[in-house]
Amino acid sequence: QLSTIPVPTCANVYFAEQLNMMVYTTGQDSSHYFSNPGDPANVASPGGILGIAESNGQRTRGLVETISGEIISLKDKSGYEVTPGSSTPSQWGVSRRWFGHGPCGVRAWDTADDFICYFDEDSGLYRYHNGVATQVGQELQGTWDQINKAASSQICVCIDNIRKEVHIALP
Repeated sequence: QLSTIPVPTCANVYFAEQLNMMVYTTGQDSSHYFSNPGDPANVASPGGILGIAESNGQRTRGLVETISGEIISLKDKSGYEVTPGSSTPSQWGVSRRWFGHGPCGVRAWDTADDFICYFDEDSGLYRYHNGVATQVGQELQGTWDQINKAASSQICVCIDNIRKEVHIALP
């Protein structure tokens, strides 16, 4: 039997238009909390809670839809595609897209019209586009190496779609 829980305290909130659901990410566990369709204030428990590769110990950082229709879950050191089905979110498919790098905080990623950029505290900036995550800005590796890793949760990535620029705020 499913019961409804209030929305958890979260670090990231996203409206998944193709699902007509709000998606809440606490940034403290490996799950995304999906609202009931058309009811953004409530989450079905346990049916509305989707664990993403819970055994790897990484925290989820956010979830986003790409223009191509992919639904991507970003974790500390990996990314996963979520495949909705006719069942509850807790039973949807999850497949790994990349491993070994990921956003170092809940603000360390952003989306543009057709790609995602995220900042990994160990290796720098990455771009996810058409199913592939590629490192960009390797010429700045010396700068990335000087980042205060104790403050890496404060890193912020912001994409300007108009100017086609990626801005990174570093501590």
